Amino acid sequence: MDAQNYDVKRMEKIDTSSDNIKRRSVSILNGCAVGLAILLCVVSALLCVELADANGDSTAAELRYNTCNNAANSLMTASDYLTSQSRMYVATGKVNYMSDYVTEVEDKQTRDAAVATLGEESGNDEAVQELVDALGQSNELAKLEVYAMRLKADAMGEGKTPDAIEAVQLTPEDAALAPEQKAERAMGIMFGDDYMKLKGKIVEDVDQCGGQLVRELKAQKEALNGRVNTLLTMLITVSIVLGLMVIVVACANYYLLTVRPKKKRAWKDMFQPDEEK
Repeated sequence: MDAQNYDVKRMEKIDTSSDNIKRRSVSILNGCAVGLAILLCVVSALLCVELADANGDSTAAELRYNTCNNAANSLMTASDYLTSQSRMYVATGKVNYMSDYVTEVEDKQTRDAAVATLGEESGNDEAVQELVDALGQSNELAKLEVYAMRLKADAMGEGKTPDAIEAVQLTPEDAALAPEQKAERAMGIMFGDDYMKLKGKIVEDVDQCGGQLVRELKAQKEALNGRVNTLLTMLITVSIVLGLMVIVVACANYYLLTVRPKKKRAWKDMFQPDEEK
């Protein structure tokens, strides 16, 4: 009996010491888990911020592409408008077409604004150069247009024309033509092969510019997609690690606080004197 009492007391001391160790172990485990969880949450937040930045960069790239593409298209639209107005004047002789033409060239300056916009918004030097070339071709085309309008104005005997038209000097051969011949010569210029070749070069340059912009956008989107995929992989990995940590800590706490005490009580009951049961 004395030996059993001694064993029981000894086990009680061991249990007390073990409980203290267990509480410290649980505290350390939970403290480490909380610290790691905070760290993982901070990493997740940073990854979310990076993802938001990547999406913002993608949206900005698309907006920049739209702005640049619209600029290129606006140059083509302005060139077509000048063609339309000059041809209408040459065909009809109505002065409002000539006035609208001069207003576009001297006041609105849509073509020059398009090149300036592309230069500011796009970092693609090749695309900018293509549009500069298109502007150069359009300016060459404008020389033919104002010359043809000057011929038509002379043919109609216009007394007052805009300065841009008045300043054009006809060649001696064209100046010597009869009014009907001047009108016919003007139509020949506006619908001739030289005019159409220049028009085709403008279309080609604008298309080349658009192609450069598309390739630039594609490269930017691929780089951004790679960045987003990397960030998503990291975020998923962090989430998995955090989930596994929660499971491990929960299991460890369950074992230390529930399963292990039950085993100890069962083991203690095996050595407890019958009269104490």
